[in-house]
Order: sequence, then structure tokens, then C-alpha cells
Amino acid sequence: MMADVSTLETWVALNRVRGLTPRLAATLLERFGDPEGIARTPAAELERIPDIPPRARGDLALLGAPGSRAGARREIDRARALGATVLTLPQDSYPRRLREGVPDPPPVLYVRGSLVTGDERAVAIVGARQATPYGLEVARRLAHDLAALGCTIISGLALGIDAAAHRGAIEAGGRTIAVLGNGIDQVYPPSHHALAREVERHGALLSEFPLGTGPQRHHFPIRNRLISGLSLMVVIVEAAEASGSLITARMAQEQGRDVGAVPGPVTSPLSAGTHRLILDGARLVRGWVDVVEELPERYRPDPRLLRAGAEAQLDERARRILAVLSPEAPRHLDVLAGELRESAGGLLADLLALELKKFVVALPGGHFLKRL
Repeated sequence: MMADVSTLETWVALNRVRGLTPRLAATLLERFGDPEGIARTPAAELERIPDIPPRARGDLALLGAPGSRAGARREIDRARALGATVLTLPQDSYPRRLREGVPDPPPVLYVRGSLVTGDERAVAIVGARQATPYGLEVARRLAHDLAALGCTIISGLALGIDAAAHRGAIEAGGRTIAVLGNGIDQVYPPSHHALAREVERHGALLSEFPLGTGPQRHHFPIRNRLISGLSLMVVIVEAAEASGSLITARMAQEQGRDVGAVPGPVTSPLSAGTHRLILDGARLVRGWVDVVEELPERYRPDPRLLRAGAEAQLDERARRILAVLSPEAPRHLDVLAGELRESAGGLLADLLALELKKFVVALPGGHFLKRL
């Protein structure tokens, strides 16, 4: 369903109301149906709705006025000149997971790049801006491996872990989406202009904020609900005890999303937040397998890709054992030991470890099969 021009202008005008929080916008839309309904509402009735700031009341009273529509029309024209698409809440192209799974979805989204159906298989990777080399490498590799399996990587274009996650997805030739804490016509931090262009080419830049909106501190917790809302799972890589990434994790839990955390050195302050999440029940994430196992069945990548990727993560000894096993003909422990020139006792321990990892099937009588 595509909004006609007049309806689009009204949605954009609502989004431009000064001081109107996402929660208040959701309250108004639930009560009056759409921006046209809000525009037709007498000012006296709007006065009875609590917590609306005075300047927002003034803008709402003029929502349907020619001046308000003209300002919205100029905004739409500027967005299109930037190559951005303006999406409204009722449109089919608006992300379903935001519309249905977030209590206060933005009335309007500005998108540079493209959103595709496959973006529903999305994993968010976020973390510290002042990340360690360990954290940067983990985030990059995790994003790379998940993107190679067809997952879209969601993050916030920030310094540190966010940037490493975007770059890992791009290096894999996969998709990534950056959710901004400012208008779509700006890049923050400014040093990420080149990265923003790459993200746009490999996915999308996305913002709920009107054009010209700068990166204010209070914008980032607001945008974090979209990072979690777009995702099936949120993975935190390095976070101090008091961290914005932990806000994203909390929002994910409130939205019914899974949360994972990467462990780190116990001596590092940037491990404190992730270790706290793990103690509180978050999934411990050591690599892409831990993430994929947590995804709903319908969103898991092709099992053949998972199998090949999981085998690639095994050490050389384990891969040698699998190379001599067959999925059809059971092999006895003593025969395998002879072929590999290993002691039966040591080989048995390795086979049982591979069985626990679901690479091997143990049969009665000391026989083993490679699991398909």
C-alpha cells in the first residue's frame, strides 16, 4: 500500500512536530487512527491528553494547516534529492518487525539504500566505542561469518564495535543496516562518511529523525530501540557496566528479542557489562554457531552452509578424524585408530567430543558414523 502525496505530507508533518516523543506519537495514533485524524481533532480535545509539551501542542494544532503541509513537502523533496525513500507506518514496505514488534514504532522512516525481505533474518551487533583490539576482531569476524550465511547485520555506525560489525558484513559481501541517531542527511561521526557510503551500497542507512537533526545525546537511546526492534537477536561485544549497549540489550528483552553477549578478559572493564548479561541469562556467544542456534527455525540458514562453516571452525585434528569417517558405512574404533595412527583411547575421547558437537554418531559395538 503506497501513501498518496497528501497523506505522506501529513505523516511527515506529524514526524516533524517538535517535542513529540515516539511514545506520545504512538498514543495519538492509537487514539485518532492516523495523522489526518489528529489534524481534525479540536485543540480542546488535544489539551486533555497528558504529557504533551506546549510546543508540541502548538504544532499539532496546525498539523493540517497549509504551512505545516508545505514544510513537510519541502522535507520530502529534500529527502528524495538525497536519494532517500520516505516510508510511513501503514506502507507495506515499512519493516514489519518494527510495526508489529515495537510498542512505539516511528511514524516515518527515512531510508538511503534498500530494505529487502531477507533483512528479516537480522542480527544486531553493538558494543563499546572505545573497543579493544580483541573486541574489534570478534565483532568483525562474527559479523562476517553471519553475513556470509545470509544474515543482515544491524548496528549504529558508531566508532568501535559498531563500525567493526558493519565492515565485517561488507567484507563478506553481505548486507548491513546502520540505524542513525541523527537525520539521514548527516553522518556521525564525521570520520565515517566513507563507511556510510559502503553501508548504503550493501544495505541501508535508516533514521526516524527529520532532516537536519543533529546527533544529540538523548537521540541514541531512542534509536537503540530500532536496532533491537529490527533484529531477531542482539549480540553485545564489549560493554562497561554503565553502557548504552546495555540499554539496547534491555530494550531487546522488553521487545521479546534474544540477547547474546561475548565473554572477555575478566581484567577488562569492557567485559563487566557483557559478563553481567551472561550471569543474568544472556546467551554466551563464542562465534556464529551460538547465534544461529538461537534463531527461530524458519530464519536459520541453509543447514549445508551451517555444516560446512561449523567444520571449518574445528581444529586440524578433528577435521582429520571426520575425513576418514563415512556417513553410510560404520567404522570401528580400532580400524580408525589404525588408519590415523592414533591410540584407541585418545581417539575415543576425540570421537566422543565430536559426538557432543553433533558431528559424529556413536553406534553399539564401538562403531562410528559421520553425521550428515
